[in-house]
Amino acid sequence: EIQQLNRAENYRHVQAGKDRLDYRDREGRLQNVTQQMKNVLGRTFYNTNNVWIDSSVQAQKNQAPKRIQFAGEEYFRLLREHPTASQYLALGNNVRFVLDNQIYEIYE
Repeated sequence: EIQQLNRAENYRHVQAGKDRLDYRDREGRLQNVTQQMKNVLGRTFYNTNNVWIDSSVQAQKNQAPKRIQFAGEEYFRLLREHPTASQYLALGNNVRFVLDNQIYEIYE
C-alpha cells in the first residue's frame, strides 16, 4: 500500500486501499497513513511530530539545514527567489525540504 501511495498521481489513487492503512497511535486514536503522507511536485512528504519532511532530505547526508522562521524576512525572500518553494511551504508552518541541493527547515 505504501509503495502504491508513493506512485499516486491523483487523489483517487491515494484513496484506493485507504481503509487498509488504518492504525491506532500511542494514545489509542484511530489514524491513517494517508493523513501523514503527501505528494508535492513529485516528492513524498511525511508528517512526523507535526513537521512535514521531504523524503529527499535523507539523501543529503551530513548537511546542516538552513533554518528559516515561518513568515519571517528570510521566509519571504526564499519565496521571491524560489517561487516553486511555495508548493512545499503550503504544507504548513513546519516543513523540511530540499531545494537546489540545500536543506531548508521552516519552523514556527
